[in-house]
Amino acid sequence: MLLPQYPSRFGSGDGAFFVLSKAEIEAFLDGSQPGPLIPRPLPVDAPGLTAHFSGYQGLEAIAFDGERVYLTVETGTLSGGMTGWIVTGEIAPDLSVLRIDVASAQAILPQAQIGNLTD
Repeated sequence: MLLPQYPSRFGSGDGAFFVLSKAEIEAFLDGSQPGPLIPRPLPVDAPGLTAHFSGYQGLEAIAFDGERVYLTVETGTLSGGMTGWIVTGEIAPDLSVLRIDVASAQAILPQAQIGNLTD
């Protein structure tokens, strides 16, 4: 999974992430698949993602637990304050879509006040 900071810049609607299968990566690494790896777009369904977060500065990280997905969102204020958020979602088993539940957002309160850095 390749996570763009701003998925809405790719594809249509809410945008896209990019995927490669484990088999593709292994074949490339063992030399049986020549040439560059070409990731496929994975459509994202995240209605209201950017509007939900005042000062939205993009996605920062992604983690998986089976089909469950956890993402962090970075937000900032005009005064330089930063807040991280964690949201959950699900990825379709056939990799046809990744759905983000914007309503699941929970703030990650900053541990230190460092410009352009969330925890």
